Amino acid sequence: MKQFLVTVLLIFISGCIFGPLKELKYQIEDSWEDDPQKKPPTELFDIGNSKNLSLLWNAQVGSESLWEIDKESYEIHTLDMFIYEDFLFTLNHDGVIKKFEVSSGALVWEKDFNFKVSAGLSGDSDLLYFVSSEGDLWCLDHDGKELWKTYVGGQVFVSPMPNTNFVTVKLNFNEFVQLKNVDGSIEWTYQAPNPPLTIKSQGKMSFANMAIYSGLPGGKLIAIEAKTGRMVWEVAVDQSKGVTEIDRANDVTSQPIIDGPIIYSVSSKGKIAAFDRRSSKMLWDRPLSSFVGLNLYGNDIVVIHESSSIYSLQNEAGVINWRNADLQYRNIGRGVVIGEFIAVGDYDGYLHFINPSDGKITNRIQLSDSQILDNMISLNDNKLIVMDADGYIYCLEINLL
Repeated sequence: MKQFLVTVLLIFISGCIFGPLKELKYQIEDSWEDDPQKKPPTELFDIGNSKNLSLLWNAQVGSESLWEIDKESYEIHTLDMFIYEDFLFTLNHDGVIKKFEVSSGALVWEKDFNFKVSAGLSGDSDLLYFVSSEGDLWCLDHDGKELWKTYVGGQVFVSPMPNTNFVTVKLNFNEFVQLKNVDGSIEWTYQAPNPPLTIKSQGKMSFANMAIYSGLPGGKLIAIEAKTGRMVWEVAVDQSKGVTEIDRANDVTSQPIIDGPIIYSVSSKGKIAAFDRRSSKMLWDRPLSSFVGLNLYGNDIVVIHESSSIYSLQNEAGVINWRNADLQYRNIGRGVVIGEFIAVGDYDGYLHFINPSDGKITNRIQLSDSQILDNMISLNDNKLIVMDADGYIYCLEINLL
């Protein structure tokens, strides 16, 4: 009976192409299943590439082997790549750091720490940072020389975030630790509240105007003063709902995105919202859930739904421009903006290029047969670096046919 009522409702809504009913139709189609990862991946249809996609070079970083990672789940703890000027730095979970020339992929140096790594790689103009699975924050220079290490108090799955003369670490139980980058001494710690049950995935931090922003369990977004570790404000992106603790687990598991005076955040089970960074006032919110987060493109926000549907919203009011369901259940990540495209990777090694103006897939290339990780780097308007779950990196160039 329930399925019949949903079918009738969808038939009614399908005739409405504008306004809230259209958005309700999308939400029903994307959220009816309790576990989207149990749905079969959408079959790909043939497209004629509008651009020439060239593989410039590829190299191997090393296998992703931390805790027998399930490559088809949200539990991949992706390690970031870091680029400074003409060099690419990579790290794998077995503690191997490599430095490559961006132009050719030539290996400059590598260093094997021979221990498990849980978070990184990040850096600035002089330093590199990563965290071991034992909870030690390591700092190196760009030649791989070890400068210092500091135990930060527990497990970390989020890349350390450099800011000015400091580096900030977010522990898995949502304690924030700020350290001096010159010697690794701890400046301050801040412990955010934790509900009894949270989602294992952790979102990256953002930094602007001497403030640290981060999502939290319970659908919260927090701003912390970078100098003192004092909480500036905490707001609810979405309210936890349900009878059991499992039902109420509604966390912000992705990085908040800053656009001038506005910050955007999305919860894992319900809403995307825009806030004024100074006052913390909510400017608008919409029913939309995501584990991996969003990108800004011009005056629009592109959000990857938990079902791998892709949404475009107007950033001033949150009105939906379009929705693309062609990649549903293919476990795509947040992706990256490159030139006139949004590039996203899927579980089967495909890289898809989406036109942000209408949501259509215009180009596609299969790089491997394993998950494309959500740590892509856009080098410029037509080059990007991509990594797969087997530890291979690819440098691609997009050109006119």
